[in-house]
Amino acid sequence: MQLQKYEFVVCLTVFENILSIVHVAHKSLQSKGSTLATASNLVNNTMLTLEEMRCNDKAWQDIWRSVNELIPMEVCSSEPSVATPEPRRPRKVSRMEDFVIMSTCGKRADIAPNTSEMWRKQLFLLLLDSLNGELKRRFVSPESISLSKAVCSVFMLDPDGIDSLLNTYGNTLKINRHLAKPEMLIAKQMLMDKTN
Repeated sequence: MQLQKYEFVVCLTVFENILSIVHVAHKSLQSKGSTLATASNLVNNTMLTLEEMRCNDKAWQDIWRSVNELIPMEVCSSEPSVATPEPRRPRKVSRMEDFVIMSTCGKRADIAPNTSEMWRKQLFLLLLDSLNGELKRRFVSPESISLSKAVCSVFMLDPDGIDSLLNTYGNTLKINRHLAKPEMLIAKQMLMDKTN
């Protein structure tokens, strides 16, 4: 089957490029050796990569070049080759945050169709913003990252990394801040002596 819709090729290329970055994070987060600290670092690095792609024109230019190498716009037909039945009217969706919207009205509709700038503004940037927003909403807050690193420090018996945990839960759990770090050092030494 031959690709005939330029819009489909653009969407396919953009989604493949961006989701391949997210896929790397997904695979690493699913690995058995993943810890809270590595997971938070991975999510932060993924977000930084997506933000860098948004600010870097070269990232978009590379994607656009890939689109035009895959199938030049002149080759595509704007009409489907086979007669298709009249499409159903779409249902009104109460929340549009999980969708890519391909038709607009107002100012964005003034951009010339099928130009690099139109696709960058109406698909690429919106997709990057949506993914970054979801990553922030689901995984990232400074408090959760700090606490996850502190929990890893407790498991590793590293007293230098537990300050945020003590600040947040020290009073609630009635942990003596002055004794917590020395006790961790003693426990670490005992474990090292036991393994030797």
